Amino acid sequence: LETSVLFMKFLEDAAGSMCRQMIERDLAENTQVLIPEEGTEPAHLTDLLARFHSRSLSIDHPDVQQWIWLYESAISMTDDQSEVWHTVCVALMRHPDFYTY
Repeated sequence: LETSVLFMKFLEDAAGSMCRQMIERDLAENTQVLIPEEGTEPAHLTDLLARFHSRSLSIDHPDVQQWIWLYESAISMTDDQSEVWHTVCVALMRHPDFYTY
């Protein structure tokens, strides 16, 4: 029961498309489904983990800390919040906890 290369290709394409649409909706409708208010990023990551992976974790949980690290790494590469949250969103969808949920 392993994922195939073809499945991962389709998942990558779908994740890129869906995350881009979520970001565009957040920006157009001024919602915070994917892009949160500034200063609420760690709490927002725990919310996204609950939505995408059905895992309710505290902010200090080691698994949440890995996602915070990813977010901070993306921030260090670009100041564009859309790109940062696109990176996080795609990673959430490519994670096995997403597609085995």
